[in-house]
Amino acid sequence: MIRRLALTAFASLLLAACQTTPERAIPAPSWSSDDGSSMDRAVVITAVNEPEGVNAEGTWAKAHLPGALKKSQALLKGHGRWYDSIDYQLPSGEKKTIYYDISSFFGKL
Repeated sequence: MIRRLALTAFASLLLAACQTTPERAIPAPSWSSDDGSSMDRAVVITAVNEPEGVNAEGTWAKAHLPGALKKSQALLKGHGRWYDSIDYQLPSGEKKTIYYDISSFFGKL
């Protein structure tokens, strides 16, 4: 009887040790509905690290500025936040600067 109880307790502990904790779901990068025409209207990118955030900037540009080419980029700090200022050339030849608020992921690898 004691042996059976000991085996049951051991089996219970073994099963408990084998359970894995669920991984924390990492949210997909996202952006705000702002148009990016200024720092005050910057497209707020929400991402967990720089590679995902930079990819989200590119995805936003492809969706909102189809065919645009990235010409230059600058890192800015203002209002206590970090921004990417990216100059694009549109297929029409027009140049457009878009501001992205990158505070959520800047400096995170």
